Amino acid sequence: MTFYLSLVVSMFFALVAQHFTGEMLGLGGKVVLLPVVFFFIAAALPLPSVFFFAVVGGIMWDSLTVYPDAAGKSEVVFGWSVALYGALGAIMNGLRSMYLRGRWELHCILTGVLTSVIVLMEILIITFRREPFAFYWPRDIWYRIGGSGLAAALLAIPAFAVFTWLGRRLGAIKFDTMRPD
Repeated sequence: MTFYLSLVVSMFFALVAQHFTGEMLGLGGKVVLLPVVFFFIAAALPLPSVFFFAVVGGIMWDSLTVYPDAAGKSEVVFGWSVALYGALGAIMNGLRSMYLRGRWELHCILTGVLTSVIVLMEILIITFRREPFAFYWPRDIWYRIGGSGLAAALLAIPAFAVFTWLGRRLGAIKFDTMRPD
């Protein structure tokens, strides 16, 4: 229970901290921290817990990013990220057996890829809701998508190490050492 509470607090502080980080130098991608914490959760915990944290993380994300314009309409619907986090968390959770064997290198790379998917989906939704519809994106948008994923992949390494250490200390994560690699 303590580990779960510390993960909720970590998600909140990651969301707050990401607004004090700038863009990645040279790439223009924003450093997003909440998905890094969430994808660790998706790699380490059982699927029902992942769905619980998808709801928590999605509500946190939407509470901060979904806001109406001057006409009272919002470009992004509140709650869309709950479904997105749940789907992407299920993908990451599919590789949980590798994590439980102590092999989480692929999870760090996948954190970057799935973070890019989150940014891509957000931009797609905004593009589809605006009028007139234009699917042409300048190079800066692609740098934002790729740069955010690269930053998440790089930050996933220390984040996974710290959260794995914390989970093992609190007894919430037990590696399966009986399976051969």
